Order: sequence, then C-alpha cells, then structure tokens
Amino acid sequence: MDLLRLGPDKASSDAGAERCRDIKRWTRELLALPDHATVIVSESRCSETGCAPLEVIVAVFEPRRARRACRIHVALAEVGIEELHRAWQSTHLPEDHPHE
Repeated sequence: MDLLRLGPDKASSDAGAERCRDIKRWTRELLALPDHATVIVSESRCSETGCAPLEVIVAVFEPRRARRACRIHVALAEVGIEELHRAWQSTHLPEDHPHE
C-alpha cells in the first residue's frame, strides 16, 4: 500500500509520469536546450470562471537566463508534441495567467 499516493491509481500515475518525461524530452528538442537546463512539468486545476478545468504548465530554468514557461489548456494525458510546439510558439510567462 502506498499511503502517500492521493489520487489516481498506479497505472494512471505511471502513464502521467511517462507523459511528463515525453513533454520534457520534446521541450528539450523543440527549444534545443543544453543539458544543464531544468524542465518542470505540472498539471493543475482551475475552478475560476473562464479558466480551462485542467492545464499543463511547462517551465524551463537555465543559469543566467530568464525563466520560460508555457501553458497548455488540456489534461496532461492529452498533450502531444503538436500542442507543445504551438504552446512554445506563443510563449507567455505564468504571471500572465489571469487567475494567478
């Protein structure tokens, strides 16, 4: 038993972890990131009016560079390389999100 797991079953969380790895790899490829760059992927919920129920946030951190981030307004499992590519093409920082 995993007492710290709150939420989906192990199969769902394994699929989510695999999709996060895919998104990180695709981000590295699309942005031609160096090995020392850090890529973080998270899925969050929004209950505000006009906000997508789920969104994926991808952030890139590199030494001596401003943080870069994009948002994709779908569930983690629905993100493909095409959606990620479009999101990076219209990059905006998380502070631009109207509900934060």
